Amino acid sequence: MRNVIIILLFISAISCRNENREQRNLDSRISAEYLETITVNVDDFDFDQLGNWLKADKYVKLAPTPLLSVIKDIQIREGKIFIHDAFARIVCYDMQGKLLWLIDAEGVGPGEYTSIHELVINTETSEVVIYDNPALSLLFYDMKTGRYLRTEKLFKPNPTDIAFADGLYFYDSQYHNNYPNDTMLHYSLLTSRDGINIEQRFFKHDDSEAEYMFSDSPKNFYYSDSLLLYCKNFDNIIYQIGANRINARYQINLPDPLPCSFIEDKINPIEMLKSSYSSGITNVYECGSLLYFCYTKGDAYMMSLYDRDNQEMIYSGRRMFGGNNPNLPLLRLMDGVYKGQFFSVLTPEYLGDSTICSQPAYPDVLRDYNSDDDNPVIAFYDVIRSQSK
Repeated sequence: MRNVIIILLFISAISCRNENREQRNLDSRISAEYLETITVNVDDFDFDQLGNWLKADKYVKLAPTPLLSVIKDIQIREGKIFIHDAFARIVCYDMQGKLLWLIDAEGVGPGEYTSIHELVINTETSEVVIYDNPALSLLFYDMKTGRYLRTEKLFKPNPTDIAFADGLYFYDSQYHNNYPNDTMLHYSLLTSRDGINIEQRFFKHDDSEAEYMFSDSPKNFYYSDSLLLYCKNFDNIIYQIGANRINARYQINLPDPLPCSFIEDKINPIEMLKSSYSSGITNVYECGSLLYFCYTKGDAYMMSLYDRDNQEMIYSGRRMFGGNNPNLPLLRLMDGVYKGQFFSVLTPEYLGDSTICSQPAYPDVLRDYNSDDDNPVIAFYDVIRSQSK
């Protein structure tokens, strides 16, 4: 998946605390009225207690054909599951895991792409949009059938992540090396109504940040139902973004944050693994009273759960998993929110190593799972009311 731990440890976008940089980026179009500060503490935790906040509701096993490779992106929109895998395909399923259609079109002909850099679902026009970075193109397909519709050239910007919400395309634009003189595009967040013409710009590039290149980048946009959250590179603030305004929602104060000198001096990211510094906020999802997010700390990938109602950290550590609490037999990384539930991809590797799947108290979809021939299972979790102090 896109959040495979070893990849993120090396290529994670680095966040550092610098009040002057944050203040410079907050212009009059960005509201900080509801900004909440979250201080992350790393503590021991009884994982059985997670069942007091989360409850497994259902499991959807994806059809075994085609057999998926590593999942790079998953989005669930309007009753359909869209998956972009490492074989450069878009595979669409219904909410029972039945295959609906497949886009497998690498090539140079009409409707074909050289690669899939990003997947976007335009729910207003019912289109699946693929960004082909080498071809500098957006390819549009019918959301219901997967049928090819058209191709539009996107010469610039060269986005590192794309999202769609409130009738707008949002581009995360980390670098401007390909158009150094077009200063109107030297911004981290750009908006477009048609996907081609840029309308608004936010967060002017800092030279030291824009020149600090990585071989790849994690996602920067995160869907929680209709809510779109954004965390830009080199920042510890999570923003809620939409057509009318950007709201600074959460300031995440990580333990022992990476100094900004790492970026300014262009230190090799591998050096981060040798330190105890924290960085790279990612996988940010808000569901009911809970906020989930991840980050790296030294050589560890950390998962966090925060109780918004009681304004306290529930857990932050190297892993989160189910235990003896029957509410939560299995838990892996959260991958999004759909219809008021967290969802998570349970991979064949994970399910094959989990002895709990063979216990008779759990659904057949888990007990009968074959890790050699079956595709991943999508797990959905209800948020139980906050545990008051």
